[in-house]
Amino acid sequence: MLKSPLRWLALLAALAHARAAHVPAKPPAPHVEVVGFWRFEHDVKPEPHCTAVGPATRVDGAEFFFADEVPGPFIYDPLQKISYPNTASMNFQSAENHDDALAIALDTAKAGLAGQSVTLEFFFKPDGEWNGPLVMKSRATDAAAEWGLEARYFEQQRQTYLHAFFTPPGGQTEHFRGGHFGSSAQIRGDNPAWRHMAFVFDATAKTLACYIDYYQSKVVPLPGEMKWDAGGFCIGGGPVWSQYTGRIDEVRLTKGALRPSQFLRARRDPVAGLSFESVETLLPRDCGYVDLKEAFGAVGDGRTDDTAALREAFGVLSNQAPLAHNTLYVPPGTYLISEPLVCGRSLTVQGAGSAKTILKLRDKCPGFAQATEPRALLQVDSSQAPPSTSSAANDGFAGITIANLSIDTGSGNPGAKGLETQSEYLHSLEDVQIRSGDGTGLAGLEFAAQSRGAALVKNVRIKGFDCAIVAGSAYSTTTLEQIEIEGQRVTGIKNSGQILAVRQLASTNAVPALVSTGANSMVTMLDSTLKGGARDGTAVQCEGGLYALRVVSAGYKIALRKRLLVNEKTMEWKEQAVAGPKIEEFVGDQIVTGHGTLTGALKLPIENTPEVPWGDIHKDWVGVQKFADKKAGEDWAPAIQAAIDSGARTVYFPPGRYEVLGPVRLHGKVDRLFGLHSHIAAGNGFAPGELAVIFDEPDAKRVVTLDRLEIDGLRDASPATLILKNTDPGRFENAQGCGKLFVEGLDAADVHFDQPQKVWARQWNARAQGTAPAITTHGATLWCLGFTSEAGGCALSAEAGAQTEILGAFVPPLADAATKQPLFSNANSRLSLVYGTTAEESANALQIVDTQGTDAKEIDSTKLLRSGTRLRMDLFTSDALAPPAAH
Repeated sequence: MLKSPLRWLALLAALAHARAAHVPAKPPAPHVEVVGFWRFEHDVKPEPHCTAVGPATRVDGAEFFFADEVPGPFIYDPLQKISYPNTASMNFQSAENHDDALAIALDTAKAGLAGQSVTLEFFFKPDGEWNGPLVMKSRATDAAAEWGLEARYFEQQRQTYLHAFFTPPGGQTEHFRGGHFGSSAQIRGDNPAWRHMAFVFDATAKTLACYIDYYQSKVVPLPGEMKWDAGGFCIGGGPVWSQYTGRIDEVRLTKGALRPSQFLRARRDPVAGLSFESVETLLPRDCGYVDLKEAFGAVGDGRTDDTAALREAFGVLSNQAPLAHNTLYVPPGTYLISEPLVCGRSLTVQGAGSAKTILKLRDKCPGFAQATEPRALLQVDSSQAPPSTSSAANDGFAGITIANLSIDTGSGNPGAKGLETQSEYLHSLEDVQIRSGDGTGLAGLEFAAQSRGAALVKNVRIKGFDCAIVAGSAYSTTTLEQIEIEGQRVTGIKNSGQILAVRQLASTNAVPALVSTGANSMVTMLDSTLKGGARDGTAVQCEGGLYALRVVSAGYKIALRKRLLVNEKTMEWKEQAVAGPKIEEFVGDQIVTGHGTLTGALKLPIENTPEVPWGDIHKDWVGVQKFADKKAGEDWAPAIQAAIDSGARTVYFPPGRYEVLGPVRLHGKVDRLFGLHSHIAAGNGFAPGELAVIFDEPDAKRVVTLDRLEIDGLRDASPATLILKNTDPGRFENAQGCGKLFVEGLDAADVHFDQPQKVWARQWNARAQGTAPAITTHGATLWCLGFTSEAGGCALSAEAGAQTEILGAFVPPLADAATKQPLFSNANSRLSLVYGTTAEESANALQIVDTQGTDAKEIDSTKLLRSGTRLRMDLFTSDALAPPAAH
């Protein structure tokens, strides 16, 4: 396939690399017939085996021009599994009344293309925007088809987008573009770069597909007949006109419908024996994720450096505007990293499991050798993203989720940190392992001082490093549940100003499990075990706020050492030590009481979120798009209902907006509605006051999850258990007799528990607009670990025997700090609160109104402790009502 002598030089180099990398022998690739292949190594002849194509000429008769600029010094061919050198590309400089496109004769009969699938692919780098064809198969008469790839300028948007087009015999041209977000298909004149495009005709499926930079942008039904004639094959324009200026390289026309994993790849290094095929293991292939291997050429064999692939993936998917949320799937494998990675905003990084997907730093990696020069293997930082529609957008739309993978900083990297976040907020981190190969390194997980917002960190194991977790922002709250830390050298968790809500921490360390320094720090710790300590050591050392409940230590001389504020005016302190080994309940500096007596927090019963089986994605999952034929015009409700009633255990929603004109009823065999940040939206004409989804499953033993969805209203009218994960339900209402509710990473501020219900929440983000309470509860029992409220009105209004316990909350002042509206309102109900606000802004004069009967007690801001730049409520309790009978 390669021209001599470069063929043999490339082959020898590739084989040598394969031997050096210990690439195992693989079976030969299935034969794919190449119809035409133009490499442009200072000539325009096709490869010798391409007998169905003739010589190339410029449409305008001009000379050929070549450039040394190439997409990569090596091209890897996945069909042959070898690399070859790449030293030149073809240069095009079309202008008005001047068409220097290549016109090439193509004998379609000799090539045997009639009725066959075909793939066209190439690399190109434009000098700027243009309007017109790029590479195409023309037709001699309109009795045949014409097709290709192009750019089209849209006056209304004032943007140029990449397209595919197809003109059926005797019909109108259909142009189609798309992309996982609009900017993927956009040509930017101010930042030209090498791109890859492909046109795929699948004769069996009778579809056309356009791929932009390896991931699918659009698939359309074949709009007519793929009928060939003697029309020429054109590169750099069309047979009549061209506006393209720039470079084109590696144009390949192949018989067969290739997949992105089979497309040519530009690389910096020669490799051999690699495959970019990805195994469908965790999510269905058509659910809307972007695959790291197929789309960006990562390998994941633990030997090949995948830094460039991951950097490109993060740059393309997380730093673009508009800010559509994307999901990057990292298939099973070990991905070797040699430089820091930076992930921007609006992205889910989804692995196949913490034991299957591993991001690993190269041992003794340059740049990570000095502890005085710390660097993170993976950094979440939206500040490096391009500007969006407003100056605040870079910090306001981070929304990063990282799940089901491991981060390994290798050995010999004392300056390494595993994961560092500096974004507006890391939304969630779940089922993740972070480890140091030799125990060195500075931190496994670090929340930098400039971070803001809230995060849920659950089911995370960190081994090694100086510190497992470092937190330092006074404007963040982080919820940590089911966390295992082991083998740290300085301290397990180091907090220097953040609000931490911790439950089920298992620490195995000779050093302290937690050190919380600085007046801004606040820690809530429940149901944790801290073992392995030195005999003269302390398990928990705290200077700021602290509430501890059911904490057990082993091996330490002192279970807890707390610095207490004696006199706020004179800043006098004293120290209190608790020997342990068990801390039943400890409140730091003060308890503020409404009605009732000083008996500590309510200590409501706690239940862990149930685990819903993932199921077999091939047998148990069905995509809502499969039922698109059930739509009633633009109304998706009949299609969604058909999917729910199909018997599938999981119904998934690829990214997009699904408008409904009536409510969808959730019941039957379905265990999960799953979306990749998809939106079930109320369309025009939706009945006022109606909600988009009604959960009405009659079987009380069932457990149903809604995951990664945005919904325009949800009513819980089922005795079954409901779980909301990383979901925004819009307006939430419940009905009489509803079952248990569990929420994790919830974004909701229009929540109405109009009926009694048992609710357990982990990291509730209530970012309401307006003056209504974010949560209204009428007799419900709500336990919440980790809470953030930026509501225009009060965070919670409870009445009619409600029981509420919110531990570890960050509640900034209301916009109008002088308002008489409280942050929390509690009427004839039980309430426990641990929260912090800020002292930099004017505090709300009224913090809590606690009413029993006609007696209303007002807790104003003077009852808060002023500590550093924070005002703290170490514990508020109101417990005048008799507790309910145990169930």
